[in-house]
Amino acid sequence: MYAPEPFPPNDLDVAKAAIKALGFALSARVILLLSIVFAFVLAVIAALEQNILALCVLVAYAALGVIPMVILEARRKS
Repeated sequence: MYAPEPFPPNDLDVAKAAIKALGFALSARVILLLSIVFAFVLAVIAALEQNILALCVLVAYAALGVIPMVILEARRKS
């Protein structure tokens, strides 16, 4: 017995694979963009509230969320 040969990929399969790869690459950048936008929103809230708790939340979010993602994105490019 012999194994049947697989069908060659058609144009639709190639397009699906390209769109999937593009979506994967862009998803990390969209998440990074959203985290930076949310950091700006937190900064505005901290400026309007003018209390130490809002500032602590902003610093914690930036230190634990935004800065590590920016570092990972910068390392990925180099």
